[in-house]
Amino acid sequence: QLAEKRPYMDLTRVGIIGHSWGGYFATRALLVAPDVYHVGIAIAPVVSHLALPEYYVDLPRNNKEGYEFADNLLLAGNLKGNLLLIHGTSAHVPFSEPVKMVEALIRADKPSDLIILPEQDHWPVGTSDTYMQKAIRRYFEEHLKP
Repeated sequence: QLAEKRPYMDLTRVGIIGHSWGGYFATRALLVAPDVYHVGIAIAPVVSHLALPEYYVDLPRNNKEGYEFADNLLLAGNLKGNLLLIHGTSAHVPFSEPVKMVEALIRADKPSDLIILPEQDHWPVGTSDTYMQKAIRRYFEEHLKP
C-alpha cells in the first residue's frame, strides 16, 4: 500500500524490526510473508505459543487451533530472508524463547543470526545498547543495500 503512492520505494529490499511482542511480529512477518519481508530483526522476541497471554486467546486446552496458528516455531521452514535475533540473558522474556526459534530454524535447515547480550534485561542499556544499535544498523546495511 505504501508503494502504491511512493513509486520510489524498492520492494525488493524490505526490512522489519521489533522488540518483545514486536519481535514476535517481526519474526512472523518473515515467516508468513517471506516474499515481502527480506530482513528482520527481533529483539527480546516472544516466539512460542506457550507465551501467549491467555486472556486474549483462552487456555491452550480450549483453543488448540488458535495457539497453533500463532506459533512461529511451526512456521520456521518458511524463512527465506535474513533473521537476526537479539536477546539479553536476564530478560523479562525468557532466554529460552530465541533459543527455541534457533532450534526450529536449525531443524528446518534455515540460517539465522543470534546476538546474546550477557546480563542485559529486556531493554539493553549502556555499552550493550550501543553495541546492539550498531549491530542493527550493520545488519540492515549488509542485507538491504543495493
